[in-house]
Amino acid sequence: MVKKFKVLLLENINRKGIDFLDKKADIFYLDKYDEGAITKALFNKDAVIKRDRGFITKRMLKQCPTVKVIGRHGVGLDTIDVKGAEKLGVYVVNTPYANVEAAAEHNIGLMLAMAKSILNVDKALKKGSWDYGHYLVGEELLNKKAGIIGLGKIGYRTAEICRKGFDMEVCYFSRTRNKKAEKQLGVKFVSIKELCNTSDFIILALPLNKETERFFDKEKFALMKPSAYFINSSRGPIVDEDVLINILKDKRIAGAGIDVFVEEPPFKDNPLFKLDNIIVTPHSAANTKSAMIGMAMIVEDVIRVLEGKEPKYPANNPKK
Repeated sequence: MVKKFKVLLLENINRKGIDFLDKKADIFYLDKYDEGAITKALFNKDAVIKRDRGFITKRMLKQCPTVKVIGRHGVGLDTIDVKGAEKLGVYVVNTPYANVEAAAEHNIGLMLAMAKSILNVDKALKKGSWDYGHYLVGEELLNKKAGIIGLGKIGYRTAEICRKGFDMEVCYFSRTRNKKAEKQLGVKFVSIKELCNTSDFIILALPLNKETERFFDKEKFALMKPSAYFINSSRGPIVDEDVLINILKDKRIAGAGIDVFVEEPPFKDNPLFKLDNIIVTPHSAANTKSAMIGMAMIVEDVIRVLEGKEPKYPANNPKK
């Protein structure tokens, strides 16, 4: 059968997505992520599916007028010029539900690992120190206070696990109040100052945009309790990373769990990697089997658009 569409993949995706796409399109792969390489590979293609690496800009799309749809393997749209695509008649679609559970559980995992010093105990025991773990006093999540900044899908699910799983008190700060969440989960809407002043765990669950870049800055870190932990698996540039480094160096907070960085991949000599009061993961919060399959199935919406149908999860409206 002659395949109708030409689809470019920036980074590979789960086999289920490939198998679905293979029935409808010729698949092209690219493992370079600079603007020139992507633009060249995108020329004469009908669609592109991207994960985290590389950017898709309006300037690139102008040079590739055959592109009809950009599929985002995941949720965040900060690496795609969504409005620019819309002006050129190009759909942007994503998978808003696929990684919610994975990311929320990763937040909880970082909270537990930090509170109980799991990695430090692990390292000590492997070096032969049995007593280290006996004298180290950790924290329980039970009855602690979690402050969640951003109560979208991932923030909501994180709050739900905190409330139902650990009976934690949960407050949140968001651009808009979520009275439904307040009623269903018993969470409290507070000012950012109160959240930072009173929370034992602060969890970022914000998208990256012009309003949220460096949102968590020196002033907000200064409000945190010395016993508090900071968790970020949303986007690195939302945090002033230099301030975070200094806060941890000076032990002005208890610790941090960080999945995302300002530069990705981060430089090998990033000062965060030298600290013992932080746990780092490589932007892998969404890397579970179920989430990877769910995100790979962005191919369904890509094909819908290419076949002239309405997508299930559009991030823009090029037809308006």
